[in-house]
Amino acid sequence: MSAWDVKGKVAIVTGGGSGINHAFVEVLLNAGCSVIVADINLRPEAEATLAAYPHPAKQEGSPSAVFKKTDQSNWAQLNEMWDFSLKTFGRVDLVCPGAGIWEPPSSNFWIPPGTSDIAKDDPNAAVGQWYTFAVNTTGPLRLAQLAFKYWIENKIQGNFLFVASMGGYCETVSTPLYYASKAALLSATKSFAQMRQRLGIRVAAVCPGPCYTPLFLPEWAAAKVRPTDFTMTPKECAETMLKVASEPQYGDGNIIEVMMMGTREAPRLNVRHVPYDKLLPEGVGTLGDDNNIIKEEEKLWAHLPVNGMTPM
Repeated sequence: MSAWDVKGKVAIVTGGGSGINHAFVEVLLNAGCSVIVADINLRPEAEATLAAYPHPAKQEGSPSAVFKKTDQSNWAQLNEMWDFSLKTFGRVDLVCPGAGIWEPPSSNFWIPPGTSDIAKDDPNAAVGQWYTFAVNTTGPLRLAQLAFKYWIENKIQGNFLFVASMGGYCETVSTPLYYASKAALLSATKSFAQMRQRLGIRVAAVCPGPCYTPLFLPEWAAAKVRPTDFTMTPKECAETMLKVASEPQYGDGNIIEVMMMGTREAPRLNVRHVPYDKLLPEGVGTLGDDNNIIKEEEKLWAHLPVNGMTPM
């Protein structure tokens, strides 16, 4: 497999108004990739980035950045943002649904809906869903649906990069919704592992370790990760994200962990493949070659290039 050059491409980055995702926006722009920054709002550093890369670009062929106010939990806003991106740049090559929330008191397992004014999720919703899951899981998967449909129909070798978390395979009693919401993204990433081989579409996930970002500015989250803690920087994480999005050894459902290790005196950024294959059944199990599940998957793979994402 060859490298995937971001230069001259167009990316959507949700959550690009702050933190790791803003750092990724800057890394992409510096590499020559234009970006739709989709977020609820922009921090001053993100506003400065947009000012430095105006759209239309000052010079023909140079990258530019455009802000589109978007709540990742809102499907109507995701649809609007997608159409806006195509209208603005004519195409979309890379999608990174990086927006996420750290199980706030308003959508928290330990503060059930309807038991406190703090809890904002509707306990009587016809289709019940925690806002934490709507942002962290359902929104990214809906964006994957929009992107895959567009790329398959237009024969584009697209690139989808999930932003998960080490929390997707670790555990904590205090924020189970956050951890479960990120675990779902990892399962989806592995489900899409053959997309590049079959359809030319790269899919991978990055799992950041501790990193101090505005995610931890609210009072209820401030004790989780502090600015004085020994962590990697958003830029260090974003540079790894660019490698995962572009280097040839990635893009086949890879799950890549990135975290700072060592000591303050001798820090070391550790990047590794998360060994999900060790969870597979040993020997011939329920997913052996003679299983009907595999046969039905082959029907889907044959259907998609010809008919796109339509009923079989």
